[in-house]
This record gives sequence, structure tokens and C-alpha cells, in this order.
Amino acid sequence: MRPASSRAPFARLLIALGSAYASGIFGWAVCRALLGDRWWWLFALNAFAPFLLLPLPVVAVVGLALRSRTLLLATVGVLVVGGVVIGPSFPLDWPKARAEGPALTILTFNVFGHSDCPACAVATIRAANADLVAIQELTPAIADALARDLAEAYPYQVLAPDPGVVGMGTISRYPLRATGEALLGSWFATPQLLALDYGDTTVAVINAHLDATALTDGPKMEATIRLREAQARAIVAFAEAHEGPLIVPGDYNTTDRNAAYATLATALRDTWREAGRGPGHTFPGGAAYALNWLVRIDYVFHSAQWRAVSARVCDWDRSSDHRPLLVQLALR
Repeated sequence: MRPASSRAPFARLLIALGSAYASGIFGWAVCRALLGDRWWWLFALNAFAPFLLLPLPVVAVVGLALRSRTLLLATVGVLVVGGVVIGPSFPLDWPKARAEGPALTILTFNVFGHSDCPACAVATIRAANADLVAIQELTPAIADALARDLAEAYPYQVLAPDPGVVGMGTISRYPLRATGEALLGSWFATPQLLALDYGDTTVAVINAHLDATALTDGPKMEATIRLREAQARAIVAFAEAHEGPLIVPGDYNTTDRNAAYATLATALRDTWREAGRGPGHTFPGGAAYALNWLVRIDYVFHSAQWRAVSARVCDWDRSSDHRPLLVQLALR
């Protein structure tokens, strides 16, 4: 056995490292609460916050082994911070009231603007069997496949394809039409503002694709973060001015720990938070990424007139870099 005198410096080092880790977590939580996504690195920490807790089991084990009150208190403190900040990102799907009547099923799906497999997108949409499908990064090839292969199942199609990543499309079993309205601000992918005839109710639908933040230099990253926050405010302004039922599916390129989400949550409800279970990660996927399904950036938001019935992430189509999100909503 190593003499106590030789173990003491190493033990002190471990305690110091564990304490520094806990202090870093507390510091991040304070910065997030006060500053949101003020700088690109803070946006990244907020987006990938669950991974900040990966060292915690090691800290706990070392604390137990050394019988260190400092490390054990640090472990409890980090768990509390994690529960408050990160816990809501992992809903437990407690028993909820089911729909008393028919439920509207919505699929949101970024089909990937560089996909070479239109049949993959068609098969995924067909398997989901949703009533309403909001599509981002719709290409001409996939739009042609939708019009050809899904016209009978989805007779109402509002398609605006593009050869790149800005194409949009929405297809429906129920009567669907473009309203001619537009959201304020700058958008790299123009949102679709639509009206859905759901029985005797006219439902407003916004199919949205907010700007992404590429891993480039800090100023460019922060510019896209600010732009996305402005886009979130534009959606909220529409939601607050609209009195009827509203559904806002899409690819938001933000996690539920980022500032843009916090803005959206002031006026809209997140179906996954209400009726999902677990992390619900939808991005990124495919051979281009070393690690898959790290974050949740695809959502179906809704107004207070709806009750969330269910939410689940569908199987990967092996072509897109997203997984689709399928939800059910019932009118209250």
C-alpha cells in the first residue's frame, strides 16, 4: 500500500480538479441565466450542455473513494444544476390526458438538400402516415417524387423546391393553401404560411427553417445566432397576433437550451416537452458525422388551442442528416 504521505498530494490534486470542474459548471449556469447565447462559445456550451455532465460520475467515484466532503458536495451541486437547466430537455412522458376526439398527426422532416434518394424520403413519409407533412430542404427531385408517388395520399401539396437547402414544401390530407402572408425579417429559407381546413376549423400553419450556425469564426457564428433569434421573434409576433389555432413545425437549428427557443416558448408550446420521452435527438446523422444524434433541433410548436397527445422520433431514412419528428395534436 502506498504511504499516506505520498498519496496526499495526488488526492489534493484530484480534489482540486473536481472542485474546478464543479466551479466551471456553476459559472456556465450563471452565464447562461444572465447572458443567454451572448457569445458563440456560450451558445455552443448551452447547445451541448448534457455533455458537460459526462465527467460527473468520475467526480462522484473519486469523492467516495477519498471520502472527500468537498467532492461529494460538488457532485450534489452539479446534479442540482443539471436537473434545473438540463432536466427539462429529457421529458419522462408522465401519464397524460389522451385526446377525447380525433387527433391531427403532423410530421416535420428535413429531407436534406443534398440527398440522392428521393425514394427514401417518400418511403419515410408514407410509413409515418401523418395528416400533415412539413418538409425542409425540399429539392426538385424529391418534390417530383412527392407529386408523383404521394398525390393520392396527399392531394393538397404546396411545394417550393430548390436545388440547394432552401426549398420548402408542405403536403396534407386536408385542404391546404398558401395564405400569401410573409414573416418579417431576413430568411435564407422563406417560411411557408398556410391555412389548413381541419373540419370546421381553419388552422394556421407555419413551416419554418431557421438559419443554421456553421462552425466558422466567432463573428460569423454570432451573426447567425442573432439572425436566428430575430427569426424566432418574428414567429412569436405572428403567433401573438393570431387568434386561432396555430401549428409551427420545422427545423429550428437551435436546442431547447438556447435563447431562440426561450423566445419561441414565450408564445408557443413544444410538443416534445409535453408528450415526448427522452432526449428526442434529431440531428446530426449520416456518414459525414463522427457522432450521430447529438441534439434536438426539429420541433412542432403549437398554440394553446391544442393539446399534445404524443410525440416520437421516427427511424432514420439513411439519406437525410435529420430524423423526422411525428406528433399528434388534439383541439381542446
